Amino acid sequence: MGPSFSSLVYKLHQAQQLRLVELLREFAKEGTIESTIYENIDYFIDDIESTIDYDIKTRMALDAASLGMTTIEEENWGVHSTHCCLMHGCKYGSADCPVILELTKQVYPCEDCNEDNLDI
Repeated sequence: MGPSFSSLVYKLHQAQQLRLVELLREFAKEGTIESTIYENIDYFIDDIESTIDYDIKTRMALDAASLGMTTIEEENWGVHSTHCCLMHGCKYGSADCPVILELTKQVYPCEDCNEDNLDI
Protein backbone atom coordinates (compact mmCIF):
# COMPACT_ATOMS: atom_id res chain seq x y z
CA MET A 1 0.00 0.00 0.00
CA GLY A 2 1.36 3.42 -1.00
CA PRO A 3 1.47 6.68 0.92
CA SER A 4 -1.75 8.50 1.76
CA PHE A 5 -2.94 11.45 -0.27
CA SER A 6 -2.39 13.74 2.72
CA SER A 7 1.24 12.71 3.12
CA LEU A 8 1.81 13.38 -0.58
CA VAL A 9 0.23 16.84 -0.28
CA TYR A 10 2.53 17.80 2.58
CA LYS A 11 5.56 16.88 0.47
CA LEU A 12 4.60 19.58 -2.03
CA HIS A 13 6.22 22.97 -1.62
CA GLN A 14 4.03 25.86 -0.52
CA ALA A 15 3.18 27.23 -3.98
CA GLN A 16 2.08 23.76 -5.10
CA GLN A 17 -0.07 23.35 -1.98
CA LEU A 18 -1.75 26.70 -2.59
CA ARG A 19 -2.41 25.77 -6.22
CA LEU A 20 -3.89 22.44 -5.12
CA VAL A 21 -6.25 24.28 -2.76
CA GLU A 22 -7.36 26.50 -5.67
CA LEU A 23 -7.95 23.48 -7.89
CA LEU A 24 -9.90 21.62 -5.22
CA ARG A 25 -12.15 24.66 -4.71
CA GLU A 26 -12.72 24.94 -8.47
CA PHE A 27 -13.56 21.23 -8.74
CA ALA A 28 -15.91 21.48 -5.77
CA LYS A 29 -17.77 24.40 -7.41
CA GLU A 30 -18.06 22.50 -10.68
CA GLY A 31 -19.20 19.33 -8.95
CA THR A 32 -16.48 17.22 -10.57
CA ILE A 33 -15.21 15.72 -7.31
CA GLU A 34 -16.44 12.36 -6.05
CA SER A 35 -19.08 12.73 -3.35
CA THR A 36 -16.92 11.13 -0.63
CA ILE A 37 -14.14 13.61 -1.29
CA TYR A 38 -16.60 16.48 -1.67
CA GLU A 39 -18.08 15.80 1.78
CA ASN A 40 -14.63 16.21 3.36
CA ILE A 41 -13.18 18.86 1.08
CA ASP A 42 -13.69 21.84 3.39
CA TYR A 43 -11.93 20.02 6.21
CA PHE A 44 -9.13 18.94 3.87
CA ILE A 45 -8.64 22.44 2.45
CA ASP A 46 -8.65 23.95 5.97
CA ASP A 47 -6.04 21.39 7.03
CA ILE A 48 -3.76 22.24 4.10
CA GLU A 49 -4.17 25.99 4.66
CA SER A 50 -3.43 25.72 8.39
CA THR A 51 -0.27 23.75 7.60
CA ILE A 52 0.81 26.40 5.08
CA ASP A 53 0.05 29.16 7.61
CA TYR A 54 2.04 27.35 10.32
CA ASP A 55 5.00 26.89 7.95
CA ILE A 56 4.98 30.58 7.03
CA LYS A 57 4.82 31.69 10.67
CA THR A 58 7.59 29.27 11.63
CA ARG A 59 9.82 30.51 8.81
CA MET A 60 9.18 34.14 9.80
CA ALA A 61 9.99 33.38 13.46
CA LEU A 62 13.23 31.60 12.52
CA ASP A 63 14.24 34.47 10.23
CA ALA A 64 13.52 37.03 12.97
CA ALA A 65 15.41 35.00 15.59
CA SER A 66 18.45 34.75 13.31
CA LEU A 67 18.51 38.57 13.32
CA GLY A 68 18.02 38.77 17.11
CA MET A 69 14.44 39.97 16.68
CA THR A 70 11.01 38.52 17.36
CA THR A 71 7.66 38.40 15.58
CA ILE A 72 5.89 38.24 18.94
CA GLU A 73 4.03 41.45 19.77
CA GLU A 74 5.63 43.31 22.70
CA GLU A 75 2.35 43.24 24.63
CA ASN A 76 2.68 39.41 24.67
CA TRP A 77 6.22 39.34 26.02
CA GLY A 78 4.95 39.25 29.63
CA VAL A 79 3.65 35.71 29.33
CA HIS A 80 7.04 34.63 27.98
CA SER A 81 8.97 36.45 30.72
CA THR A 82 6.90 34.69 33.40
CA HIS A 83 6.99 31.19 31.86
CA CYS A 84 10.05 30.77 29.61
CA CYS A 85 13.60 30.01 30.69
CA LEU A 86 17.02 30.97 29.37
CA MET A 87 18.32 27.49 30.20
CA HIS A 88 15.32 25.34 29.30
CA GLY A 89 13.80 27.28 26.41
CA CYS A 90 10.45 28.70 25.44
CA LYS A 91 7.46 27.14 27.15
CA TYR A 92 5.42 27.84 24.00
CA GLY A 93 7.91 26.47 21.48
CA SER A 94 8.50 29.86 19.85
CA ALA A 95 11.67 30.00 17.77
CA ASP A 96 11.82 33.74 18.41
CA CYS A 97 11.01 33.81 22.13
CA PRO A 98 11.90 37.25 23.56
CA VAL A 99 13.33 35.64 26.72
CA ILE A 100 15.65 33.32 24.78
CA LEU A 101 16.72 36.23 22.56
CA GLU A 102 17.23 38.29 25.75
CA LEU A 103 14.89 41.02 24.58
CA THR A 104 13.12 40.76 27.93
CA LYS A 105 14.19 39.26 31.25
CA GLN A 106 13.02 35.98 32.70
CA VAL A 107 10.97 36.84 35.80
CA TYR A 108 10.70 33.45 37.54
CA PRO A 109 12.66 30.21 37.46
CA CYS A 110 10.88 27.68 35.26
CA GLU A 111 9.44 24.36 36.44
CA ASP A 112 12.57 22.55 35.27
CA CYS A 113 15.05 24.81 37.08
CA ASN A 114 16.75 23.66 40.26
CA GLU A 115 18.07 27.13 40.96
CA ASP A 116 17.10 30.72 40.35
CA ASN A 117 18.05 31.65 36.76
CA LEU A 118 17.13 35.28 37.10
CA ASP A 119 20.77 36.40 37.04
CA ILE A 120 21.77 34.43 33.93
